[in-house]
Amino acid sequence: NYLYIWDLSGKALFDEFKLNPRGFADEFRESDTKLLAKIENTRKTIIDNLKDFYFNTKDTTALEISKALMKLIYKLHLRENLNLLCDKLEKNNEISLSEEQVRLYNIFVSVLDKMVSVIGDYTISAKRFSELLHISFVNTDISFIPHSLDEVAIACADRSLLSNKKAVFVIG
Repeated sequence: NYLYIWDLSGKALFDEFKLNPRGFADEFRESDTKLLAKIENTRKTIIDNLKDFYFNTKDTTALEISKALMKLIYKLHLRENLNLLCDKLEKNNEISLSEEQVRLYNIFVSVLDKMVSVIGDYTISAKRFSELLHISFVNTDISFIPHSLDEVAIACADRSLLSNKKAVFVIG
């Protein structure tokens, strides 16, 4: 919300957050100060990690970029947070959604492994690596078993298998 309220992006994210989290409020309350400290701590953690990632991925190989990306994921505790999310979903009886999150993470790691095996030792820019990673994700089949017999699936026409369907609605 803070980024939206103050319309912050790009280089502004590198500067310390000092503005009131409530926007143009008359006064800066104690609760605002506490919230701002929490927001600033989050900003600093993310930016510091992204700076490290940026410098570790300049003019290097795909292998080194992949290592830096996995290091970033580790530093941001993504796997632990994914486990917490899955536990929460399972407690809410959303077991299939929990399993999907794990599958998506595993697909991500698999795509990254394939990138390393194909272009690992070649020097590549971070931008080109990102483009190739995006192409790899787009061309990766991600399908899920329907949750129920009467489930409705919405997808892009080029990403859907349309055989043996009772009804197909095309919008556009």
